Amino acid sequence: MGTPSRDRDRPPFPHSPAPSLRHTAAPSSASLTNIPASSSAVQVSPQTVTVDALLKLFATADHPHAAALDQAVADRNVLSAQNSQLWKLIEKQRTGYNQILKELERIRGERDTYKARLSALTAVLPNGAAPEKRQNTTSERGSRPSLDTTVPSHTSAPSPQARQLVTRHNSDDSGTLTLPILMTSN
Repeated sequence: MGTPSRDRDRPPFPHSPAPSLRHTAAPSSASLTNIPASSSAVQVSPQTVTVDALLKLFATADHPHAAALDQAVADRNVLSAQNSQLWKLIEKQRTGYNQILKELERIRGERDTYKARLSALTAVLPNGAAPEKRQNTTSERGSRPSLDTTVPSHTSAPSPQARQLVTRHNSDDSGTLTLPILMTSN
């Protein structure tokens, strides 16, 4: 919900947080009495506001310059608060993204060490035996919860007839993984 003037002036995704905000006092209720009723609420328009437009808007007020200035300051305060909230969200997303990247690097490192261990174990096999892919690892993987095989917590223990096998393809190897899917009756 960005305004064209704000989108045009904003640099692309800066790496530093938003500049510090200067807080000004909200216009007093006495100064708001001079503002016409139709514009007493803070309205943020998507267009660029000019001095002439503000003065025309408040031409009927007792003090048009003061009323226009109050409106401009109120608009600026609203935009400043929105900007601050957006920067907080950006920083929160950036922190989460960096944590996920660290976790991904850790998992890739673990995967590489396990691959190295597996290749070392297959190299130790007796000279006549051909290395086999371990089929029991798929059943071990199947016993872990997965996003693909979630069961609602309100269901009771399913019967053995309700199980169905699903084949998944792994991207890191050419093997397939067979997982039991628990089917529930509604």
